[in-house]
Amino acid sequence: AFAKSINSDDIWPCLVEKAYAKLFGTYENLIAGFSLEAFGILTGAPTEQLIIKHKTIIERIEEGLLQGFAITAITPKIPKEKRDEYKESIGLGSSHCYTVLRIFTLTDHRLIMLRNPNMKLKWKGDWSDSCPKWTSEIREHVGFSMEDEGRFFMSE
Repeated sequence: AFAKSINSDDIWPCLVEKAYAKLFGTYENLIAGFSLEAFGILTGAPTEQLIIKHKTIIERIEEGLLQGFAITAITPKIPKEKRDEYKESIGLGSSHCYTVLRIFTLTDHRLIMLRNPNMKLKWKGDWSDSCPKWTSEIREHVGFSMEDEGRFFMSE
């Protein structure tokens, strides 16, 4: 099982995940699947895949968030022999899906708040929990918390 809730009393994420796995035959078939497909099947909502390699992606994400869309970001598939090094060096999983929660505009850049649904790995780059760039003002502005609820920040 992969689904977890911040609230340990919630059982519904596990039930939905079990039903979804049943639809596809086994939990193993859910590994590294397409979140786009899952959203469409589970919600009946229209989905769209954007593969954008330039700055306009932030504007598209902001627009989608304002319209109430569920937005995810997926890391690239890393060869098996390099996955452990990838996880250790930057704290992200290979072919792993993260939920985009918000974008904060600061004076000189923007921060993207993401959530790791399995909460096992911790981002280790700029704006990670221990990054010296954090000031008390920025922490307060973005609602930064050291609690391990799977949320983390990255800059554009």
